[in-house]
Amino acid sequence: MTTAVQTAYVIFQDGEWVTADVADTDEARARGLMFRAALAEHEGMLFTFAVPRRYGFWMKRVRMPLDIVWLDERRRIVWIVESAPPCEADPCPMYLPGAKASFVVELAGGYVARHGVALGDTVTISQLP
Repeated sequence: MTTAVQTAYVIFQDGEWVTADVADTDEARARGLMFRAALAEHEGMLFTFAVPRRYGFWMKRVRMPLDIVWLDERRRIVWIVESAPPCEADPCPMYLPGAKASFVVELAGGYVARHGVALGDTVTISQLP
């Protein structure tokens, strides 16, 4: 049986937004955006965690560059990796934030630069109807 994918709006401080698939289970978080062929400008993935930690991410089997944005429990941006490249070697590099996070957003590579997303910005997360 296939479970329906939850989605949410992730709205940045300047009003720019993405519709994000929500990865809130171990299985969904492990799969992430692996094998996905492309990601449009206003698409992404939102990873949620019950306990704030320094969650590491890698680009294994991801087919496009991604911006990775870590948010604390108040939804404030605490770390950013821009245009992390797909990983073609093994082992893949791990992107580990310098601060604890409760949420991580993956975006199309270059989104952060194109929209002026910065450390310290506050992000709004709202569920779609």
